[in-house]
Amino acid sequence: LIRGGRVELGDARDLPFTIKRSWARERLTPDVHPGGFVLGCNMTMHRDVAARIGYFDERFGAGGPLRSAEDTDYLVRAMLLGIAVEYVPDMTIFHHHGRRDRKAIEKLHRDYSLGNGGLCLKHVRH
Repeated sequence: LIRGGRVELGDARDLPFTIKRSWARERLTPDVHPGGFVLGCNMTMHRDVAARIGYFDERFGAGGPLRSAEDTDYLVRAMLLGIAVEYVPDMTIFHHHGRRDRKAIEKLHRDYSLGNGGLCLKHVRH
């Protein structure tokens, strides 16, 4: 089981982006795109689950060529292995992301698009 929780702004000066404020407990189902369902900054699992899924794919994420979607890729891989993913709103963190202007958000949107494209190429089967 992978669990993720609420992500609130850590700094009121940051734009309200890359947060998840829902109070509804949910379980990820195959008909829902996993992007944003559980955010990587607030995700937990037992060590045995992590060992079963494997390492994060370094091509994804802020330091990789695909710039994002490392957490989404991880969730897709978990689901393909039959590992449940749930959102638990009482598990809350305060995320200090530092994005305070439109330009930073536009760059993040481009990075998300690139990462999601890579995610589709990696996982879509013909």
